Amino acid sequence: MNSAIGMRVGTLAVIGVVSTAAAQDGAPAQAAPEALPAAAPEAALAPTTTSDLTSDEARKVQLGLGAGFAIPMGSASSEYTLSNRVNATIPLQLDLGYRVIPWLVLGVYGGYGLGLKHCPDGTSCSVSQFRLGVAGQYHPLHAQTFDPWLGLGAGYEMLNRATDIGGFKSQQTLSGFEYVNVQIGLDIKAGKVLAVGPFAGFSLGQYSRLHEQDPYSDQTGALASNNQTVHEWLTVGLRGAFKL
Repeated sequence: MNSAIGMRVGTLAVIGVVSTAAAQDGAPAQAAPEALPAAAPEAALAPTTTSDLTSDEARKVQLGLGAGFAIPMGSASSEYTLSNRVNATIPLQLDLGYRVIPWLVLGVYGGYGLGLKHCPDGTSCSVSQFRLGVAGQYHPLHAQTFDPWLGLGAGYEMLNRATDIGGFKSQQTLSGFEYVNVQIGLDIKAGKVLAVGPFAGFSLGQYSRLHEQDPYSDQTGALASNNQTVHEWLTVGLRGAFKL
């Protein structure tokens, strides 16, 4: 009897094992979890270059070109006023500077002025002015669209007058130091490298030498100290600045 019971238990166990295996074989296979994409390596940080900096910090060289209208004041010498020599000039100025720090530009300037002068009847005359000097510009808002600036410089100036009276030609050139040249202006950005805007200037100088030339003589000499006087120029105009 015990043998019969044992055989039945064993038979049931075998049937259970077979049924379990069959159920497992018939069950749909579970999909393997999708693999997550590998994380991309972090991009290496590119070194900072001048292209990453602001325009004013990256572009150190400044080239300026201006034109305007200048009025003479004061005396050319103790014998006559400056307006006796020239009524006004149309100055052209070129300046070249280097931005030593973001708000300060140091450089040189040069200028040529076409003089306006009414000549007496039967006489032809022309007046020209030359200037050369060093200057600095202060730009408190150098990185803004509207960039006001203040300039201060000093240099040397020459005023030349040529006359022709019935074929008799003569020329006189006064020259001397330009003690101070103050300018104010506004640079308005018009592109990545160009700014334009108005400017005004006031300069103070003194002629100390005179060169006279005509068909019979050619002489140069210093003006007597009691013949040297101070004169001024007041200028207004328009200027463009290229930041390179």
